[in-house]
Amino acid sequence: LSYPFSPELLLAISRSFANHTRQHVVQLGYKILSPKPQPPNKERRLNVAYVSYCFSSHPTTYLIGGIFRHHRRSKMQVSCVSLSSSDGSQLRERVEQDCETF
Repeated sequence: LSYPFSPELLLAISRSFANHTRQHVVQLGYKILSPKPQPPNKERRLNVAYVSYCFSSHPTTYLIGGIFRHHRRSKMQVSCVSLSSSDGSQLRERVEQDCETF
């Protein structure tokens, strides 16, 4: 989905949501983690993980099911994390095969 918002407004919305979430995390007693930036490394691949409850015979999987095999594997490692058990469908099997880690 795309909204007709300026990049500046989208950044402001993102920052507002991040601050709101941060407040709740602190209230729950969790520590805020700040990852340390790593220097660029051309040998290192970007890790991309897709998390879904619907890696099955489901409309969402029909819409995104083909994208997993189209990433440049020399630059990216593609993983899928399923929040549901397999339904045994061919679509689920294809997603499992198209990801390096499932």
